[in-house]
Amino acid sequence: MFKLIIRHLREKWIRFTLTMVSVVAGVTFLVGSFVLTDSLRSAFGELAQDIAGNIDLTVRPTQEIDQGFHRPTLPESLDRQIKSVPGVAQTIPGVVAPSVYISDDEGELIIPNGPPALGMSFDSTSLFVIKGKEPTEQNEFAADATTAKLNKLSIGETYRINGPLRHEEFELVGIFNFGSPESDNSSGTTMAAFELSEAQQFLGYEDQYLAIGVIVDPSTNVAEVKVDLEDSLGSTYEVLTQEAVAEETEADFNGFINVFNNILLIFASITVFVSAFIINNTFRIIVGQRVRELGLWRTIGATPRQVTYSVLTESALLGIVSTIAGLGLGVVAARVIKALLKTWGFGLPDGPLTLQPRTVLLALLVGAGVTVVSSIFPALNAQRISPIAALNLTPTNIMDSFKLRHLIGGFEVIIVGIVCLAYGMFFTPDDAMTTFLAIGIGALAVFLGINLLSPAFARPVAGLLGRPVLALLGMP
Repeated sequence: MFKLIIRHLREKWIRFTLTMVSVVAGVTFLVGSFVLTDSLRSAFGELAQDIAGNIDLTVRPTQEIDQGFHRPTLPESLDRQIKSVPGVAQTIPGVVAPSVYISDDEGELIIPNGPPALGMSFDSTSLFVIKGKEPTEQNEFAADATTAKLNKLSIGETYRINGPLRHEEFELVGIFNFGSPESDNSSGTTMAAFELSEAQQFLGYEDQYLAIGVIVDPSTNVAEVKVDLEDSLGSTYEVLTQEAVAEETEADFNGFINVFNNILLIFASITVFVSAFIINNTFRIIVGQRVRELGLWRTIGATPRQVTYSVLTESALLGIVSTIAGLGLGVVAARVIKALLKTWGFGLPDGPLTLQPRTVLLALLVGAGVTVVSSIFPALNAQRISPIAALNLTPTNIMDSFKLRHLIGGFEVIIVGIVCLAYGMFFTPDDAMTTFLAIGIGALAVFLGINLLSPAFARPVAGLLGRPVLALLGMP
């Protein structure tokens, strides 16, 4: 029986190859989504550690839940209080502000595609000068290496910078790597760093800080200094360890990555859903066309279970081969998407692609699982073929007949799909995920409705399109 299955696959290899394409596409989307996002999580996790730098503790105001992203500031006098705590070797106060845009040589604002444009005070624990020097005077600034390279910024030149309050002219005195001395991990963010007092004035933090980094004396226990700082500062301020800051930064990165991953998975789910319908219809057609062949198998002794087994085995082989191909193409797709994002200006940290065992298992479940499940009903139909079917001179088809309720149901599902699409495209939902979810559900519903309606139009459309071809060939 297995030899007959392999022989049939060889004889109909074109049809099965075309069917396999839809499965491969679904697996490729799925694998590519997880490989890319897992790789980004790993790379951004390392970046979060780099951002935490050599700061042992970070002091900042305790943020209330209803304050959102607008964290309160620290008074300058708090820096002196922190320095007086035993075990504190050095403090690094700092400020940072969004929407700080550097202009290029032609006076055009450098606006990143997606990541923010930040202005900040220079911090030698996370910013590493690779050319020039760090800003130490008024009207001086340093830029991250990626921004300087892409926009051909030159040390010694003066550039206009638009800040939260006003725009001013600054001389570029240094170029730095962010997060690592060896490479710039700014990930597409444009960064303009200033001397601390200059940053306070230009960014709107007069006599204030956003946070104060603390470097603990190597001979002192960090946990003990943390407790002493908390006792000294009270509940108005919080003291975070380096690990806590890294975890918080990584969680922020993962929030963005999860949105990106969900968008990719929506497209993957649509592809898998469409693949399931294509596979189901393909095997229904195949079984309908093989009635006489399968009837002959029954005549020579094949049992109904063996006939069902043959159809399911064909689908399983199709799914396994599609999964293997989809795994390879998924890794390639992840690499291509990452390269395209970098080309379009979405800076991403460097790092190897990550293929988790979970991704392989999901690919197998989607590729082989969906294929086998989609072929179950055609396989059950195949076992009802009787030996007498081999004697019929007129080919028969055991596909389900079209019924009026399918027509009504098809129109109802299409209407639901159109409503979801209209809601996602023309109304303003609460968030982007709601938009993508509405559009995804709408697209699936429209596809399902068309699939239900297709039997009503397939025969007349095929006759209309085929009649000129038959006439051209001289066939009645």
